[in-house]
Amino acid sequence: EGALMATLNSDIVGRVSRLPIRPSEKGALLPLMEAVSNSIQSVTDVFGAETNKKGKITVAILRAESQDDPVVIGFEVEDNGTGFNNENYKSFLTPDSRLKLKKGGKGIGRLAWLKVFKTIAIVSTYKEGKKQFRRSFGFQLTEEEQVPGDDPKLVSGQPQKTIITFKEFAPDFDRRSPSKGETIAHRIVSHFVPLFVGGNAPQIEVLDGEDTFNVE
Repeated sequence: EGALMATLNSDIVGRVSRLPIRPSEKGALLPLMEAVSNSIQSVTDVFGAETNKKGKITVAILRAESQDDPVVIGFEVEDNGTGFNNENYKSFLTPDSRLKLKKGGKGIGRLAWLKVFKTIAIVSTYKEGKKQFRRSFGFQLTEEEQVPGDDPKLVSGQPQKTIITFKEFAPDFDRRSPSKGETIAHRIVSHFVPLFVGGNAPQIEVLDGEDTFNVE
């Protein structure tokens, strides 16, 4: 299972530069929406019809430490879904993954992450059979070794969860995100309206410092 330094097999740098994502608010929030969408699929895979009771997704807004200008610099998306087990990790390494296509995914989602953010890190605690593992890896825009990481480590008694951290917007997308936590929560609601109307949405919370916004 040597996950050390994985390289995606295609011209990732070229493909990312050609992605038609405009330097706009929508572009800046695209990785967040994509990650929340993945989290929704992941918790639904675990909890099925009980997703609205047991599925939980938390979006934390990351801000610059400056008191004068606490601009949004990234997001952290946490969920209690399936996680990056071997099948999902292999799918992650295949940007045009067939696994997601069955579920309506477009496959370019993760490459958009690389266009918008400079630093992406993933930590996932998941089950493989009866055993529990933790897998940590990065995702970066380079010619090779876009997914630096360690082999999964055996753990036990840990909550099943995955955290994806996006930090440091690429220059085109810097300061394009809405600055208010409440506005970001509203954008998530409007992006996933059909899900909330359907009634089996997981609990989604947006945390912004001391403030918590429920997305529903």
